[in-house]
Amino acid sequence: MFPFSRKKYSLHNPFSLKQLTLITEKLGKLSAREMDFVTSSKAKNFLRKLPDKPVIPLAHQFPKASKSAIDLLERMLQIHPRKRINVEDALKHPFFAPYHNEE
Repeated sequence: MFPFSRKKYSLHNPFSLKQLTLITEKLGKLSAREMDFVTSSKAKNFLRKLPDKPVIPLAHQFPKASKSAIDLLERMLQIHPRKRINVEDALKHPFFAPYHNEE
């Protein structure tokens, strides 16, 4: 579950701040334009203040993963909810083709 998806998420919780920091380190910092789904001004300010760091591509983080696995991960791990793959499309992804059973 990503931050901002439930009202219980709180920036007053040190774990939440650490979680946000780790997510942006792994997936990249959101631009101001990409933060349109974040409704909390405190959260937006926190995200803006995070340092700009180069993101290590998932293919380098998981060098033994197949190209289709990396593609699926990249689609599933989008921070912005409208950019994230939905369940139906994820299950149709080529990564899961060996597990499809038409019967």
